[in-house]
Amino acid sequence: MSTPANATAANTETKEQFPIIAAYGKNGFLKIKSALDMDDKGENYGKVVFSFVNAVDPAKFVDCYMDVHEFNIFMEKIHKGELKELLASGKTYTSNYGGKMDNGSPISRYFTVGKSSITDYFFTGQKYPAERTDKGAYKPKSGAKALVQVQVPISQDVFEERYEVWKTLYRKYLDRCITLDRFKDPYVKGQQQ
Repeated sequence: MSTPANATAANTETKEQFPIIAAYGKNGFLKIKSALDMDDKGENYGKVVFSFVNAVDPAKFVDCYMDVHEFNIFMEKIHKGELKELLASGKTYTSNYGGKMDNGSPISRYFTVGKSSITDYFFTGQKYPAERTDKGAYKPKSGAKALVQVQVPISQDVFEERYEVWKTLYRKYLDRCITLDRFKDPYVKGQQQ
């Protein structure tokens, strides 16, 4: 598929080096990016960002975050065909709900993966008005309509082509975490093992 002319106008909340996976649909695109950086205190925050962007109006986007270890399991499920089996049984994969305050209003964001009539998978990023649960999570308001919804078909081949790239990034991330953990000073408060 061809890349939309305004594909570089994506809004994101992460420092990206390059996308792990990029897929383009008729009305939007999805970039799956690693955010395996360190914060100012040397702590790591391994996240992977699913950035869904409306190709016609890039201001309409949904960024969904997944823990790096959870993403590794997700990639393994795709690689082994387990996600295809789940979808073939009539079920849909739904990511964990994430959320934040947006212009003073809480929003909830997540993505689903369903069966596609065009190709193997149909990814849908969604952003809803939200309410906070007792535990502080952002959950879509009951009966609310999506503020933003971006749908992108993706083939199994796209994931297979990038599988080894992801495994290399993941191994490097784990090596860096182990190395940094070993060099923490055990006598500094808050760094005891």
